[in-house]
Amino acid sequence: MAKSMAIALFTRDLRVHDNPVLSAAAGADEIVPLFVLDSAIAGFAVPNRAHFLADSLVDLDAGLGDLGAKLVVRHGRVVEQVRALAAELDATEVHIAADVSAYAQRRQQALVRRCPRTADSCACTMP
Repeated sequence: MAKSMAIALFTRDLRVHDNPVLSAAAGADEIVPLFVLDSAIAGFAVPNRAHFLADSLVDLDAGLGDLGAKLVVRHGRVVEQVRALAAELDATEVHIAADVSAYAQRRQQALVRRCPRTADSCACTMP
């Protein structure tokens, strides 16, 4: 039997403890945590924000390491990066936390519409 693979896409909520995305992905045999430095978000270029984000990602990776996982960090457009990683891993699930900003809503809708298809299918859920 093939193992199920889930991508847990981190956006704003960069914590391990009580994380709804990790909880939603927990049913998979393997979870790959992903953060995409989204080229559509200009805030990443501001030095103070970039430094804070880098520190937060280091902390997140350390917390994930305690659980036996390693954070994958990609650069570019979120939907394209999720699709590429899902295809590379033959992922069957993609999980992302619901968000209220207009940009996040468009990103989530695009992920649901363009969620990669594997041999079975790839479900994109928002806990």
